[in-house]
Amino acid sequence: MPETIFSDGTKLRQAIINLLGNAVKFTQEGFISLSVFALPGTGKTFTLRIEIADSGIGIPEEQHDKIFEAFVQQDEQSTKKYGGTGLGLAITKGIIDKMGGKIELKSKRNSGATFVITLPNIKMTGERIGQRIENDTRTLKFNSQTILTVGKEKETIIIERILHNYNIIWKNVHEIDELFDKIKEDTPKLIIIGDESFSSKDAFIQTTLPMLKELSEIPIIAVVSKNTAKEKMNIINDISKTVIIKPVVKKELIEILKNYLTFTKQEKEDFDKVATIEEKFTKLLDKIADIESFHSDMKWEIYPAFKAASNTKLISKIKLFSEKLENIGNRYQIDVLTELSSQLKDHLKQFNISGMEEVFDKTKNLLRILETTIERG
Repeated sequence: MPETIFSDGTKLRQAIINLLGNAVKFTQEGFISLSVFALPGTGKTFTLRIEIADSGIGIPEEQHDKIFEAFVQQDEQSTKKYGGTGLGLAITKGIIDKMGGKIELKSKRNSGATFVITLPNIKMTGERIGQRIENDTRTLKFNSQTILTVGKEKETIIIERILHNYNIIWKNVHEIDELFDKIKEDTPKLIIIGDESFSSKDAFIQTTLPMLKELSEIPIIAVVSKNTAKEKMNIINDISKTVIIKPVVKKELIEILKNYLTFTKQEKEDFDKVATIEEKFTKLLDKIADIESFHSDMKWEIYPAFKAASNTKLISKIKLFSEKLENIGNRYQIDVLTELSSQLKDHLKQFNISGMEEVFDKTKNLLRILETTIERG
């Protein structure tokens, strides 16, 4: 396998996670394996082959054709025992189809299952590990472009909030019928629609759906829940370039947007000269556009988790605190918090009590700095 390749990492990751999740769910004992192969292609490209196999309950051959349909589960599958909605494989097939590949199933009843993903015309990036490390020292900035969001539920608000400092011009309409007039005023580069804006009613299918299909030059991303109705899901897959399953994750969202928006990478400010982590944090606070939201998240998410972890010293509480630090750090691009999370995880693995206490002390200092900043306005 080449060291690095050029492909849609977010989509491919989601497809693999879906298949691995299925394998775990239906395999009580035995094995689960993931194999990746580079097969000869044409010119400077190759064919990527991914196999996910398990020794689980298997799928009868007569059900292979319909198993990739939305909301279809094999006949022997007990929803009570295994859970699920039957959407995972349909979404996975939709992802692979849009990537120009195919997915196949090899399985028999009680003999395990193997899902095979084949993606042709894959290019190597030519990027070596050293280059990848260099790229990690840069920060991504989208060139000024307009994204139009449709919907009034919290997911569209969250998307705007987590990308508020990425140089994106945000426009929003609450109802999908308002979308078409808005586009006449200013053509967006991308449209993001929440699943509550779609409908399977005749009026939507006969009037709105054809109008959406006419917008083929503007990519549409749909944000859906795992419980989205089958009829609505079929409509969403019909017009969307990409489907995002709630909750929206910042890193995955950025990777998806990179496929549709132009962007540049700027050198990050050199913080190596900053003496302490507290000074780094103080400088980073000046860069947060929505300091009130950051303060609220720190107060209601970080502080309770910090108190529980530092007071009890329970592993479960410390792990939760570490996760909170990482999530808030990624959400607001506060490297200091993700660094503390990484340090805490390392100390926990080594049962380094003094190291964990040091992270707790640093967190206490950061919270004090934040409160002082807010008080000063």
